[in-house]
Amino acid sequence: MHKPTILFYFLLLLPSMALSFPFDELKNFVQKKYNINKYLLEFNDKLNTQLEYDIESIKALMAILGMETESSDIISTVKKYYSTETTQAVELLHLSSINIKLLDYKQQQYRSALIVEHKAYHWTNTINEFKSLVLLVYSFLPAEQQAQYRPQLNQAITTLVSLHNNIKNIIWDAHPGSSKINIKLLQKNFTGTNTKIAVFDLFEESLLATQRQQHNTSIEKSQVFGNPVEMSHGNAVIDIILSIAPNAKVIPISADTKNYNQALKFIISQQDVTVVNMSRAFLEKQNKLDPTFQKLLITLAQQSIITKSLGNCGTDLFGKLSPIRQRLGLGEVGAITCYDTKLINQFLTDPFSSQYQQNILYAINVTPFADQTSLTATVPGNLPQAQLHSIAIPAEGVYTTITDNFESGSSFAAPQLAAVIALLYQASHQNHPYQDKSFHLWQVIQAIKETTNNKIKNSNEFGLGLLNGDKAVKFLIGNPKI
Repeated sequence: MHKPTILFYFLLLLPSMALSFPFDELKNFVQKKYNINKYLLEFNDKLNTQLEYDIESIKALMAILGMETESSDIISTVKKYYSTETTQAVELLHLSSINIKLLDYKQQQYRSALIVEHKAYHWTNTINEFKSLVLLVYSFLPAEQQAQYRPQLNQAITTLVSLHNNIKNIIWDAHPGSSKINIKLLQKNFTGTNTKIAVFDLFEESLLATQRQQHNTSIEKSQVFGNPVEMSHGNAVIDIILSIAPNAKVIPISADTKNYNQALKFIISQQDVTVVNMSRAFLEKQNKLDPTFQKLLITLAQQSIITKSLGNCGTDLFGKLSPIRQRLGLGEVGAITCYDTKLINQFLTDPFSSQYQQNILYAINVTPFADQTSLTATVPGNLPQAQLHSIAIPAEGVYTTITDNFESGSSFAAPQLAAVIALLYQASHQNHPYQDKSFHLWQVIQAIKETTNNKIKNSNEFGLGLLNGDKAVKFLIGNPKI
């Protein structure tokens, strides 16, 4: 084990508060006609000092725990954060004059850059993952060493939490959230009442218990088939669904691959399920789509709407690089679930299952501002069957309380679609109370498909287009004033 440096012990006397660029304070200084350049120079010095302190704090703990510090993701992330702050100070120092209007513009530009250029929502995930790893490794130390190194642990954790909160707050201010799928009026009038969403995923049961406390009776008893691994992936999916459709009922369903089909049979037996969100891969058998799974999926698609993540491979469904990766000269993503693309392709093009696609919608992950597909998104490509059943939804940096992370990927586009469907289903049911379930499902599908924004990108990338919840509900109930 390496010993902490003298500087580290000095750090224990200092508060560990990651600095955040003081735009609001600068605006106040402009109004009071203070010397801004002097303040910026002092702030820049503080940034460099704080960076050194924070890096030393983290490295000291890593050394204690025997962790490699060179080429470390966490060290790189901390440096990137402080680099963006320093850049702001340097830019302003080179300006001959500064006014409040200019500062407003610079602040907006800076926040947007953190999301669009730097993708800072990944930084918060790196910090959280490292923090969890550190706590795990620390827990394996003998009790006397844990007591000895407790001050170093506390210092590093304080540093990490401060950094995480600073980055998170900036992203919150700049991230468009769900505004790009246009659901403000839809959410105002509908909440998902009398709809049920089956979430076929992987969960952490302890987090589900927390979510049940937060959402009262919205989350039903888990249905577990076999011995699936526990992951927070499905918990994040539920958070996203209930943030849009808070009164929808959610039933968590998880299964290992040996019991996939048993899980589908259970969902089919639940006649009151409105939507099935599937952010998991299709089932493979002997390098092809499992025929039993295929038949069950067809049966399920005749009684519920299925929202399925299209994937995060950076290719189309034929394995060809997506247009954005081609433009940037990037290679394949190499995600371990990329085999799902060929299974989706097979399901879409199979002469039998292609007859039962009406109620299946695939979610394409696009950037937060919905101007293009994400770098990792699987896209429909030159496959008409995929183009006619895929919807574009921003799912880069979707914050979920339960994980305290900004989640990214088509796995988090699909639940947004599922939740909007729940709201539209409620609207259809209220507007046509005497019609049966199949009518409402058909109406919802038609409303979504007829109202997507298909002018942003072509169907090879955006499928039918960007989801538009408010336009869909107006189409559905024939009331343009809602």
